[in-house]
Amino acid sequence: MTTPTLSRNIVISVVLALAAAVALVLYTNNVQDSARSSGDAVRVVVVTRDIRAGTPVDTAAADGDLAYRTVRRSDLVPGAYTDLNAARGLIVLQPVYHGDQLTASRTGVRHDQTVAARLTGNQRAIRLPVDPNSGMTGDIHAGDHVDVLASYTLESNQIETYVLAAGALVMDVTPAAAAQAGDPSAQGSILLRLTEHQVSYLANALANSDGAPVSGSNTIWVAVAGTHGATWEKHPPVVLPGAFPKNGVPSK
Repeated sequence: MTTPTLSRNIVISVVLALAAAVALVLYTNNVQDSARSSGDAVRVVVVTRDIRAGTPVDTAAADGDLAYRTVRRSDLVPGAYTDLNAARGLIVLQPVYHGDQLTASRTGVRHDQTVAARLTGNQRAIRLPVDPNSGMTGDIHAGDHVDVLASYTLESNQIETYVLAAGALVMDVTPAAAAQAGDPSAQGSILLRLTEHQVSYLANALANSDGAPVSGSNTIWVAVAGTHGATWEKHPPVVLPGAFPKNGVPSK
């Protein structure tokens, strides 16, 4: 085969490929135009990027993961949303993928999804009883990440504090009863997603809570982490010299 013949064949192949692409675009547009003109078109909410289970619909919409598309009525999936406002305030109950139509069966209120359905692998859920201050029940919300810390009184009367779990997901928050407002013994609780090892550490801390410093009955605290760019650096236990309430304070 001569070089001119080879070049001509390449050109012909490229032209045919371009023609096929143009034909496909024209066909797609023709189908959409035909549907619109015949009154058989319907606007539907479509997933533009994979969405994980538990994601609020409002968040997915704000991130551009949901958009309207026009489809033939015959292609409409049963229960598909044709108005995004109808799904506001709900969450995605199961993973949805790019190109899927968002349907009512895949959305619901947060409690429609069981705790067990929101755990995978070595993840475990445990409810931690806390007071409003140590547990920050008035400041944290489901979806936040927190560090869980526990303090122990040593035989030397030193207080040793450990980070039991860093970056734990808050799955639910139950504030102390309103009727008990101002009562220092009032307790709420937070539902945390931990690993199986972290659950053991937390259970141990709860079992040892009777050995708390005399300044109070609370030996477990949570510290909320930022929603963006939070980091977790492993560090050894913090030890304060002396016993409460006259404990020493480190210089640094």
